[in-house]
Amino acid sequence: VAFSPAMKLAACAGDTGVKLADCNNGFENLKPDGIDLSGEGGQTSKVGWSPDGQILTVGTTTGHVHAFLARMRIVHGHSGPQVAYLSSLREVSVVDVRQMDMVHKQVLKIPVTIEPQFIALGAMHVAVGINNRVYYHRCLPKDTTLVDEQ
Repeated sequence: VAFSPAMKLAACAGDTGVKLADCNNGFENLKPDGIDLSGEGGQTSKVGWSPDGQILTVGTTTGHVHAFLARMRIVHGHSGPQVAYLSSLREVSVVDVRQMDMVHKQVLKIPVTIEPQFIALGAMHVAVGINNRVYYHRCLPKDTTLVDEQ
């Protein structure tokens, strides 16, 4: 078991993965989330948090080490009813907020080569950038190619 005071999360190693419990509201009625590592081979043997609580490191009995980011920064942009947001460290998702049916909501996923600090969205393009670099991708249902880099 490992506890992150910074994130107020507890991580508990188990046979097939790690259970996470959000301890922000005390220790009553904890609803654990989990990380399934059953397909990775071996049992989870150790868990530990980085000092700032941002990275959870998990070791297995077969010697594998996995590192998980506990929380991502919120990075987003919008154009009209469309919103682009950072959905993983190297992926931007674009949704139309007029589609209220969350089950059938169409999400356009755009792989990017950087972890962006900012996102801008236009009618047919999305721009992601870090420092003084900007990457422009097409933002079409069947075309998310990189079109320019500056």
